[in-house]
Amino acid sequence: MSRNGSLVFRHAKIYTPHEVINDDYIVVRNDIIIDLGREPVKEEFGFREFNLKGYIVGPRFIGTHIHGIYGYDTMNGEPNHS
Repeated sequence: MSRNGSLVFRHAKIYTPHEVINDDYIVVRNDIIIDLGREPVKEEFGFREFNLKGYIVGPRFIGTHIHGIYGYDTMNGEPNHS
């Protein structure tokens, strides 16, 4: 980590609950987002940088998978049951 424990994730495509933001940055300190904004990033943070150009950043609370429902397991690869 940097001298003050901040990380900055730069040039990311950020998905929020309200919008998609392109070429922005996120500053994280002690596992908390302390700043989010348009590039260029403010130099006052003193941070360790990660370039996320071409990557997508989204909120952690979005679950993107399931294992099954109503007794059916989606992991077995069998066709749908009626």
